[in-house]
Amino acid sequence: MHFRARKKRVFSLCLGVVVVLFWFTTYALDDGKDISVSNVIIIGATGDLAKKYLWQGFFNLFVDLHTSSHHVNLIGASRVEYSEGSRQLTGILQDHVHCPDGLSDCSQLRKEFKQQVSYAQLKTQEDYAELCRKLNEQTTAKGMIEKGRLIYLSVPPFAYAEIVANINSVCRPPTSATWLKVVLEKPFGSDLRSAQTLAAEISKHLKEEEIYRIDHYLGKPGVRNILPFRISNRDILEPVWNHKHIEYVEIALKETLDVKGRISFYDKYGVIRDVMQNHLTEIMSLVAMEIPKDLNAVADRKLQLLRDVLPVRASQTVIGQYDDYHKDWMTELSQNPGNKSYTPTFGASALFINNHRWKGVPFVLMSGKKLQEKLSYVKIVFRNVAICPTSVSWLEDKLCEPRQIIFILSQSGFQFPEILVSENFPRPNLPENTFEAEAEEGKEFSVFGKHVSKYFIYSGMPGDAYTTLIRDCYHGNKANFVSTDSLIASWKIWDSVLQELHRTEPRIYRTDQSQSGWLNFQVIGHQLQFTVQKTEEEDAFMESSLTSSYFMLDVGSFRKQPLFRGSSETVVEELAKAIYSIALEAVKERGSFHIAFSGGTTPSALFSVLVQDYQEDFPWQKMHIWMVDERCVPRSDVRSNFNSLHNSLLKHIAIPHFNVHPMPTELINGLCSFDDKGPQVYAAEMNRLLPEDRLDFVLLGVGSDGHTASLFPDSAGVNETYHRVIITPDGPADGVRYRMSMTYYTINNARNIGILVLGSDKREIIKVLDNENELSYTKYPILGVIPVNGSLQWYIDELALSD
Repeated sequence: MHFRARKKRVFSLCLGVVVVLFWFTTYALDDGKDISVSNVIIIGATGDLAKKYLWQGFFNLFVDLHTSSHHVNLIGASRVEYSEGSRQLTGILQDHVHCPDGLSDCSQLRKEFKQQVSYAQLKTQEDYAELCRKLNEQTTAKGMIEKGRLIYLSVPPFAYAEIVANINSVCRPPTSATWLKVVLEKPFGSDLRSAQTLAAEISKHLKEEEIYRIDHYLGKPGVRNILPFRISNRDILEPVWNHKHIEYVEIALKETLDVKGRISFYDKYGVIRDVMQNHLTEIMSLVAMEIPKDLNAVADRKLQLLRDVLPVRASQTVIGQYDDYHKDWMTELSQNPGNKSYTPTFGASALFINNHRWKGVPFVLMSGKKLQEKLSYVKIVFRNVAICPTSVSWLEDKLCEPRQIIFILSQSGFQFPEILVSENFPRPNLPENTFEAEAEEGKEFSVFGKHVSKYFIYSGMPGDAYTTLIRDCYHGNKANFVSTDSLIASWKIWDSVLQELHRTEPRIYRTDQSQSGWLNFQVIGHQLQFTVQKTEEEDAFMESSLTSSYFMLDVGSFRKQPLFRGSSETVVEELAKAIYSIALEAVKERGSFHIAFSGGTTPSALFSVLVQDYQEDFPWQKMHIWMVDERCVPRSDVRSNFNSLHNSLLKHIAIPHFNVHPMPTELINGLCSFDDKGPQVYAAEMNRLLPEDRLDFVLLGVGSDGHTASLFPDSAGVNETYHRVIITPDGPADGVRYRMSMTYYTINNARNIGILVLGSDKREIIKVLDNENELSYTKYPILGVIPVNGSLQWYIDELALSD
């Protein structure tokens, strides 16, 4: 449905004369007198969030603020080296920054905005120090005043501690007159303990007034209507905004999308951590907290309310999981048959507030994936104020009709207005930027069981959540951000139920069942339970989904080492999962992850999985890529292993340029010239960078003749025991005279070794290796791979193993 305003919407922006003096290029045109500047640094400036939302939001802020007397200077930063980072950022600004409706002279403003944006690589503390030194020097040199410094961390939470430490040490504004604001994105922990640890680490380096934890849902127009509506109608609502008059409050966030492709992230969190602990709890506080005297008191009122909420227990909660989740979980995480995921994709909890106003009123928070409709709302349901002895339909008595106030927070299409108030309430007062609306003629529909004509209906001005919150942050409005105390108070509400529900089987549901009653639940006292109990049919369905052999992975042994076998897809996904797990552990323990890839076509399947399934979660910025072997050809040659690596992996991931280590096959005197000592150069680079002089993971393949890396049968290389890297002339006659290769010395010293074998063309060599025990590594070099103090796993698909 669509609604038309009773008064005309005006989307024009009245602009004064804008004289733009560019930060790095044209400040010299002015002596800087009486000019102030705001510096914005976006860390993670080339990531998905920045691409989709942040740069547009900061462009809108630029339009608001940039004048002849006040400059807005923006630096996009990441760990990517300068030339590549600049290229990526230029593309983002070109493709993802657009003009708001009604903005005149936008093309000129976009041009000026782009000229105000520069790129910086921020990888080390020295990088932060250099950037902020330049900012300070530019401001001082022109006699300008730095009004403020806003730093937005669009990075995973594990990176927060290091970044805020760098900000505190070398990137604070030089005077206390200049404010500092640091924006942090969720998730803010996965349980109470992790949230407390993260908060404590951040608080070592930043003051509370400098921290802006962003919950983008608090920037949505529908959410921002709640508190202003309560304030505007205080006289009407205050007498009935309590347990004597309100029966229950329902807060829901329903989605039609699944989490396919994101399960590596979602499976760690589930619906309670992902939505209910943060978005819905924050919205509940806006509904239930005492009305503040002014915006500065919002945080205190919210904290007071959250501390009154009783901890949620399992008896107050129901959970579900959509039917395809298990299959996608098995696929994306390469799980073994019989394994189960208990991660809920649907959840509902009844929360109770232990204060005089809300005693006994259930606040029902509900969210789910892959439901039949996309709709988010707050519904406040009031008790009937009268018992009417007549049921004659033509005799209307508004006192007998149920009363409710509904805030629509987000929806698929413009089906509903943003605020609906039962007509048996007094006509509400409208907050600013809200206007009365009416349904289009001929459009007949009901909203939560009542015909639309039974409501006063209102709509508000549209707005982008991130633009709104970026503006709030700049202007210091902390009402829509999450304070440290509120964060911890919220986790205290949810921590118990997360522990109690650990390994509790969720109810399996199909999309159509979300509307058929299968997920219906009811509040009984202080408990919440499904209205339809589980049946034998449902138990059988769940059991069959968990024992499906669609993506079977068999774990066994091959040549006395662990073997993972199955379809090529399953085997490769299991390998990707192992690499991901080892990478996280290496970064946690040693601060970096070093992996070496062999050449050939086999790794390309792995690269595809890493790019598609681990793009957001893999610690690319901490990863170093080495090469096991390389042909002595130019890197642009299609036969080059590095060329293949670049096209299949490197150009798709945000790995720092200096973390990629191609073999030095082309130095001063030509391809693999012995005078250039390329092997020694590569060995020295490994010696300088590898923690404890060991690679974390080496991925190898097996040739049909049994060779691995560029160590070929009966070659001198297989007997090399001193050098870490060699040049060998012993490869196949493919027009390439020499190759560079790691030796057993380097390979066997790795912490982990994976051998990936795919395809029917490897069937014969696998049969030989499997059936003959007394084999020589000089004839079959793959047999010389024997970890000194590490582990080795084989990953072989069914085509290579089948008889």
